Amino acid sequence: MPRKTHLHFLSAALLSLQCCFVLADAVDEAKELLLDNNYGDALQMLQQPATNGDAEAQYQLASMYRAGLGIAVDNALALQWYQRAAMQNHANAQYMLATLYEKGLGTPVDKSLAAQWYQRAAANGNTLAQQKLATLTQTPVSNTVSIEQWLYAARKNDVAQLATMIKAGASINAVDDQGSTALMLAAQTGGDAAVSVLVENGAAVNMKNRSGDTALLLAANQNKLTSVQILLAHDADIHTADINGNTALHIASNRGDVAMCDALIAHHAAIDAKNLSGDSALAIARREKHSDLIRLLESHGATAPKAIAESTSNRPDTERVRALTNSDTGYSGWPALNIAVWRGDKALVDALLQQKPALDATDSEGFTALARAIFRGDKAIVQGLLDAGSNINRGSTDKSPLQIAIERGHAALVELLLSRGAQANGNALTLAAKSADEPVIMALLAHRPDINARIDNKSALMYCAQRGFANATRALLDQGADIDARDGEQRTALWHAATQNQAIIVDALLQMRANSALADNTGVTPLASAATHGYQKIIEALLSSGAAVDAASREGNTALQLAARGGHVETMQALLAAKADIEHRNNRSETALMLAAASGSRNAVEVLLKNGADIRRRDKSGHTAVDYARDAKFDALAQQLQRHIDDKKAFLPF
Repeated sequence: MPRKTHLHFLSAALLSLQCCFVLADAVDEAKELLLDNNYGDALQMLQQPATNGDAEAQYQLASMYRAGLGIAVDNALALQWYQRAAMQNHANAQYMLATLYEKGLGTPVDKSLAAQWYQRAAANGNTLAQQKLATLTQTPVSNTVSIEQWLYAARKNDVAQLATMIKAGASINAVDDQGSTALMLAAQTGGDAAVSVLVENGAAVNMKNRSGDTALLLAANQNKLTSVQILLAHDADIHTADINGNTALHIASNRGDVAMCDALIAHHAAIDAKNLSGDSALAIARREKHSDLIRLLESHGATAPKAIAESTSNRPDTERVRALTNSDTGYSGWPALNIAVWRGDKALVDALLQQKPALDATDSEGFTALARAIFRGDKAIVQGLLDAGSNINRGSTDKSPLQIAIERGHAALVELLLSRGAQANGNALTLAAKSADEPVIMALLAHRPDINARIDNKSALMYCAQRGFANATRALLDQGADIDARDGEQRTALWHAATQNQAIIVDALLQMRANSALADNTGVTPLASAATHGYQKIIEALLSSGAAVDAASREGNTALQLAARGGHVETMQALLAAKADIEHRNNRSETALMLAAASGSRNAVEVLLKNGADIRRRDKSGHTAVDYARDAKFDALAQQLQRHIDDKKAFLPF
């Protein structure tokens, strides 16, 4: 290459490199301006590097348009800038682009494109995208059990129900829209038995929810020592940290939990590890004046300069937020107030509120500071934000503060928001019935919400019946809920209660004259559904109320046949005592005896034979009960049935 040409290319390269440094400096300066709420200057400073192709500048600019920081919200422009950054493999931009496609913001809804961008973001390490993909690919627990029921059983430590669902093929790591698994909920509520069942059946112990918490961190935060010990025994990562850099040891130290800290140290927790604020467990214990814990930590060799305990709180407010932002790129584009709220730093929140910030500005994920505080369940910060004038009706992109409080199950916050004027309109009550605990539902009922509103074509009464909320069910009936309303599968509240073995609810509905004859779209009545599972108390209650014992499904099966197929002997005896037709044939001309034989239940077969079942019956293909047993490989039962057949002289025609 000629010397002149070589120098020309070298000069161009140096000029390009110098330009890159200038653009990077401009982006960093724009981030500093964002932290100081100087949105106008930040917007102006980001324009040039974004136009010149800087992916981080494009992402920050998109986030400003998305959140309405210093400019009106413009989802269409946000989409364009997210697209440019996403094409350069900016993981956060890819995630945000996916959310816009999923929710139809600035563009028509496109679930396919959303899934593609979630996949690309996940591949580039975006944990929110990874969690979102888990929710998009989760499998149903069963045909009659929803993800809400699965997670509710975990939260209530209902081991029997969990075992039944697992046997039915439950997706054990299925998550809700917050990324929470059954294991996380069980650990958080101290459901030690449920935690054991879940981990022994392969639950992933180190999965994180959308807040960055694992089951171990959640259990430590709620002082659930036994759950923590179970998780550690099943290889929970003791060094994992939340979005604030806090390990389980930091969390337990903050609460002054000596026993928890002792257990964690025994499992080799990193005793001098520091969180994102630079605090070790010992520094936290000193700041909180937990004298017993200080002695424990020091006895295990923990060291920390005493000044560290005060170092974070002595920083100037803006500097503290900047330090947090620089330590976690997940906060890019967040207003300072939102960061402080999300980290639960009330002192910093109070200080920022005195500076009169934009209270309702949204972060890059579309949350206001109030929505963040409610998501965390931090009542003190929520009260402070409301007192400062936060808009009580502005939460996230698609949810109000009240809806977030309901979904998170924060009963105290639901009551607080309602007392401050939040409207319990629309489907608020049904949302609570679907996903929250009974106290939340009762709080909403006191404000006369729409009791017949629907979510997924189910009413609040259906969800309460399904989940066993007796008080809420009675209150709904007292307020005039439609007792015989049917969902998209034509199932009533009584059908759901019977199917979930909710005996108290069934009794309450029957007392209010619920129609037990109403079948679902497969023709299965509440009685038949309960018989399928062998729910004896439900069977007795329905029969006592006059339920039709021989009502047949679309496949032609009666309650007796379904009970026989499941081998539920006690249920069969109750149905036979109620004069069930023992020789009823379904659409394939199968009798209860044939179905019992196919199930391999010797006891069910004997009950039917003792009650006069005709063993000579044949189905449409000419098969007898013995053929059913033999085809199912129950050879001993087939031989027993054959001996009965040999005693007969003729077969009945089919």
